[in-house]
Amino acid sequence: MTLSIRWKLALGTILTVACSLAVAGLTVGHSLVLALSAAFLIAVTLSLWLAHSITTPLSDLTPAAQQLAAGERAAPIKIAAHDEIGLLASSLNDAADRLHTQIDALSEDRAQLLAVLTSMVEGVMVLDARGYVLQINPALEHMFGIARTEARGRPAAELFRPPQLNELIDAALRSRANHEAEIVLPLTGRCLHIEASAAGGERDNEACVVLVFHDITELRRLETIRKDFVANVSHELRTPLTSIKGYVEALLDGAKDDPVAAGNFLDIILNQSNRLNLILDDLLELSKIESGSVHFKKEPIALSPLIDRTIAMMKTLADKKRHRLLASVDPALPPVEGDEERLVQVLTNLLDNAVKYTPVGGTITVGARFAPASADRMIDLSVADTGIGIPEPDRPRVFERFYRVDKARSRELGGTGLGLAIVKHLVEGLSGQVWVEATHPHGSRFVVRLPVSSKQATGDAE
Repeated sequence: MTLSIRWKLALGTILTVACSLAVAGLTVGHSLVLALSAAFLIAVTLSLWLAHSITTPLSDLTPAAQQLAAGERAAPIKIAAHDEIGLLASSLNDAADRLHTQIDALSEDRAQLLAVLTSMVEGVMVLDARGYVLQINPALEHMFGIARTEARGRPAAELFRPPQLNELIDAALRSRANHEAEIVLPLTGRCLHIEASAAGGERDNEACVVLVFHDITELRRLETIRKDFVANVSHELRTPLTSIKGYVEALLDGAKDDPVAAGNFLDIILNQSNRLNLILDDLLELSKIESGSVHFKKEPIALSPLIDRTIAMMKTLADKKRHRLLASVDPALPPVEGDEERLVQVLTNLLDNAVKYTPVGGTITVGARFAPASADRMIDLSVADTGIGIPEPDRPRVFERFYRVDKARSRELGGTGLGLAIVKHLVEGLSGQVWVEATHPHGSRFVVRLPVSSKQATGDAE
């Protein structure tokens, strides 16, 4: 049977008194000092026994309590008795289990929250009621070039300079309502759409406002391209249609009765109709490529016969302007990997441009050679001419749809403004790159960089 602490104390007191009386009775007639000494020794012995029976269980509780206070996972306390100390040990065990369950749940929630914040493409910033930063995620660090350790605990107004952002934060903190705004970062030019939502916190270091930053730079760029594309398409289609309409009206007004004028007008109508048809064909081709409905083969292609074939196709057009078409191909070149018909289309478009924009009697050279050492396992296919050239500011934009360096001259020569855009998409579909360089003193050089095939060309396989 286990005694409680209060019963142990009572029992110890009774035994001490009883022993003292017994000793006193036994020592009647003896020295009083000896009697008191014996009683004192008995009392000390009983006290030590009593103290040991109480402090030993308490000393077992102390390490577990210290571990709990430090937030560590403590081993269960062994319950040796069912007195007050045993009940205390049982309560500590229960409290430790509940505490660790809550800590595990909080740790799991925190890990999930951090995983979400870290993986988000959108930037996230959490502010308290004072406007101090409580948390930011890596996406926001990248957007503004600021470290989380530097941002936390500081006022947002000190960290972020765009006035529209600070106005949005002030409005959200004052009204505790949802707000949104769109800003452009002055240094990077990135366009951000920001949503501020109230989180409910009213005290310091409590989440009061959560801001989510969406980088819509690419979306705005695509919207601009779409608007420009619609405007350009409308303009490009309107030009031949207006011409056709005008000459048809002239014929109806009486020009049809003049055989010479009627013949000239009909020739113009036919040419404008052909141009309109070319624009529509190029638009459909570009649409198919961009939508992914064009499938590119991955087969080895020997460049020398492909270049000879394309030059032969363009020779009639070049002879009309007395151009010289030359080929310069390194005989040691291995085959490239790609789609032969698509590569012929790329080369044909580049040669067609070179023929159009090179004055009479010019020279156009189609070359192929190994790319520089910095681009290992790549081959550069080039088309160089001695034409009017492309100014430096216009060079990065020549692959845009409907972009023309000289609009009047391009229309005069019959270009649709889509040829180089098609070239760019085809080359990228072939896992290559394309760009344009200036040649001296006149002309341009278009370079198509393609990967070397890991297989042997079909014609060289045997």
